[in-house]
Amino acid sequence: MVEDPAYQDALRRCSAETGIAELRDELQESRTSLTPEQVHAENQQILAVADCLRGKGLDLDDPVQDETGVLNLRQTLMASEVDPRNDERARECLSEVGLARGASG
Repeated sequence: MVEDPAYQDALRRCSAETGIAELRDELQESRTSLTPEQVHAENQQILAVADCLRGKGLDLDDPVQDETGVLNLRQTLMASEVDPRNDERARECLSEVGLARGASG
């Protein structure tokens, strides 16, 4: 499917219309400029979300660091099939920890 020309065309159109590729690049660039203290603080928030979700009965793997040292909460949620848009427990935990904008990490 990934090599399907129609899929590739749809992916390019989506990226052009939404600007998602630029947003991804901006996020990655912003992460590379984080100080060690900022990385630590962000990671503590992500670990708090994971602990909260586990406390609500969800079975999550431990978040893993990306190349910048920041824990990747989104990857952990996706691997556990948890979608914060559709899971009240996830929204509650993100809100409690102050990451209600979404699972960015």
